[in-house]
Amino acid sequence: MTRVRSRGASPVPVKAPAAEVEELVERALELDPENPEVLLLQADLTEEDDVRLPILVHAIENARRVLREEGIPEEDFAEDELGTVYLALLQRAAFTLFSLEDDERSFEVVQELMRHNLDDQGSVRSLYYRILIEKGDWSLVLRETMQDSDRQLGWAYSRLAA
Repeated sequence: MTRVRSRGASPVPVKAPAAEVEELVERALELDPENPEVLLLQADLTEEDDVRLPILVHAIENARRVLREEGIPEEDFAEDELGTVYLALLQRAAFTLFSLEDDERSFEVVQELMRHNLDDQGSVRSLYYRILIEKGDWSLVLRETMQDSDRQLGWAYSRLAA
């Protein structure tokens, strides 16, 4: 992202052209093809879910390995720079898997994400409910929504469906 200064004010972000961003990502990958942050950017630039998923899986594996090597406990991921990248990768993987109609794997990733106290405006929980609805597990949907104190749109829709 290019930054432009406006008269005495703090930098104002200006969106860089997609081609420029893609070129920067390619150059960064040449320097460090295992970098989870750069792989996250590459995945974000990839439109096709079936192409994006292997990039995300590779980045998740790399981030998980580094987090283990550095001894970062799972409960501290949200406070760690690479941990937050790891959680962002998981979130994108969950939605990508759901888009590819791989509900089981998406559900596993969502459950892992829900162990963390993410401030994601309910998107992970909404996906959780959506997968339960797709599975037709109405008793679990009802049980989960009754225990959920965070009454977001996904909660309301799921409760209504059950």
